[in-house]
Amino acid sequence: MAKFLSDAAIDGGLNYLATATEITICNAEPTDYTKAHTTYMLVAHVVAGGDFAIANDSNGRKVTSAEHLAVAVTNPGTAIYVALTITGTTTLVGYTTCTSKILGAGDSVNIPAFKLNVQDPT
Repeated sequence: MAKFLSDAAIDGGLNYLATATEITICNAEPTDYTKAHTTYMLVAHVVAGGDFAIANDSNGRKVTSAEHLAVAVTNPGTAIYVALTITGTTTLVGYTTCTSKILGAGDSVNIPAFKLNVQDPT
């Protein structure tokens, strides 16, 4: 049986990811807003809609977050996750793993561009 899902349907979810207002780097899995925004937060950086781009991917659709350079470390620790939140609403939009890196007090970090994708149905 054939399966189909329009790009507009997939983009609805990706557009929601692009409503994030903050990107955080965390030292443990941030399973809720408080953990991403406070408990496990090592770095917090304000983002806006222009920091996200939705496009075709090799097997579906993707949202790509722009690169952010020289972002100050707030709390020293080992970076393990990157989270997207909506501040003011206590919403955790999503999170993903990152390359583990020790971040020291007074350091700054570059947050590379990354993508979250939704595959076409198979």
